[in-house]
Amino acid sequence: MMKKSKRGSILKMCWVTVVSLIFIWLGSSFPILAEEERLTRLTIFPHDLALVEELREARVKKGLAEISFGPVPKGIILDSIYLEAEGCEIMEGEFISNSFLSWKISSPRDGQIPLRVVYLTTGLAWQLNYQLRLDEEDRYMDLAVWATVDNKTGIAFPEVYLTLQRGDSFSPPKEEGPALEENISTLALSHTLPFPVTLKQGEKRRFLLFSRSRIPIEKVYLFDADKYGEEIREELLFRNSQEEGLGISLPAGPVYIYKLKAGNRMSFLGKHNLAETPPQTEVSIYLGQAKDLEGERVQTHYYQLETSEKEYGYRIIIHNRGDRLRKVRVLEHFYGEWEILKSEPPEYLEMKDAISYEVEVPPQADYEIEYLARMK
Repeated sequence: MMKKSKRGSILKMCWVTVVSLIFIWLGSSFPILAEEERLTRLTIFPHDLALVEELREARVKKGLAEISFGPVPKGIILDSIYLEAEGCEIMEGEFISNSFLSWKISSPRDGQIPLRVVYLTTGLAWQLNYQLRLDEEDRYMDLAVWATVDNKTGIAFPEVYLTLQRGDSFSPPKEEGPALEENISTLALSHTLPFPVTLKQGEKRRFLLFSRSRIPIEKVYLFDADKYGEEIREELLFRNSQEEGLGISLPAGPVYIYKLKAGNRMSFLGKHNLAETPPQTEVSIYLGQAKDLEGERVQTHYYQLETSEKEYGYRIIIHNRGDRLRKVRVLEHFYGEWEILKSEPPEYLEMKDAISYEVEVPPQADYEIEYLARMK
């Protein structure tokens, strides 16, 4: 039998660490053997599931031994617990109670043996969010990507290498702690922090995944009646490309937008929900309804031809009630086969399923666009 003082000390340690090991030499009184925790990896998947892998060392004697784990927190999926003792044979395993698990192993020799303990647990979740800071002239922005990890497992994870996984893949990274720059391009699938972290039970912690400075931006005023009605939207545009300092897969997540103003003061411009954004695409961040700008769209012509074709026309009016010149982008969408028969102004950008006008509206003035289109 173990001494009461030692047993109390070990049980206290078990509540602090997730899988503290108790070694009991079967058939005789044997002191508890020391163990050394070497490395812990933690991979958090979506849908309330995480993979824990612990590599340890323990001293055993030749013959039959029993290894017990516990107390086991409620979040651990008991059937998932996997034990590997190098050079030893696992004889059998059993659930002693709802709190303890036990395996019998056969060791061919005395000495230190590596142990690998792997299991799945619920109670861990993470969320990604972005922070943008615009400069005073709205020419550049700084971008920071953060991950918030919430630990409700009943387990404390000290000094773990943390991987945040997205998608349906359950494969952990091949190496712990890779260089941050090398792992940014895989952010859409997984991201491993390059340093060990501690996750206390019941706490939320935020980790900076990466940041970029002085990304070129453009602030535009957009009128897109098909999508947004007569609202003129104030939007922030930037290119997700290597040339602009990015060129990575940006997962979906909330974006908090700040602006540096005169006197080195910060202001909050709003919150935007970013959709999944692949590399080499233009990213649009909604800042809100434009002040002092109003849009109006009126149908001026419609004619059904004897064929399946039809002709129609629209007049678009942009009202600038402010005291500054505004550049406004106007988008008109088309479907099927189409062509523009007449346009005023004649300059526009033709895209696959739309045309785009870039117009300058003087202060306290209106600007009109009128076009005629034919569509099959």
